[in-house]
Amino acid sequence: MAEPQDVLAGALADLRGREIERRRGARDIWVSRSHVAAAAAGACALALTTFGLGWFLGSSSTPPPARAALTSELPREELLQLLARIDGNSAGAGAAESITFPDALRGGAATPGAVAQPGGDGSPTRLEGGASASVGEAGAVPTTGFTIVAGRFDGLSDARQLRDHLRTAGLDAWIATELVDGAPRHRVAIGHHATEADAADALPLLEGVGAIEVDRIGE
Repeated sequence: MAEPQDVLAGALADLRGREIERRRGARDIWVSRSHVAAAAAGACALALTTFGLGWFLGSSSTPPPARAALTSELPREELLQLLARIDGNSAGAGAAESITFPDALRGGAATPGAVAQPGGDGSPTRLEGGASASVGEAGAVPTTGFTIVAGRFDGLSDARQLRDHLRTAGLDAWIATELVDGAPRHRVAIGHHATEADAADALPLLEGVGAIEVDRIGE
């Protein structure tokens, strides 16, 4: 039979063991709850940071307003002739001409009738419609035959720079504005040849100044 002190010691040891287990379990629960709280706080901070970054980038990258496209209400040939008149004024060819822009270019109704282009007798020149049409920068371009193209540009200033360079070299260079898919495109051409063979013979002689291809006038 066990002694009373042994029984008491065993009971005390059992109570201590249970207390240790209880405290250990409470500590584990406390650690787990602190981890959950930290994770929740981190998730909230990340969400707020992402939202703030997205708002800042969205507000700072607002696309610029789209440039107004040329209205299709203005007939193609009138638009080309108007461009030629503007170019003639900019080039300083003769006295500056007073130009009245058609209502169609200001968002109103199209102005009927053709617009006269500079050069010649000043009578309106009608251009055929289609995929593209051409008009000279400061006067009418040749309507038949072949020419040698030295470059095609979206910007008129680039085309003028090449044209002036070619003229300085003693070449008969000119600019034709082409309306392609509703947008003006500027072609720098050299000379005028009656046949494609004549233009092809001249092409190698002009490759040193940037000639790139033979082109049929009017296409």
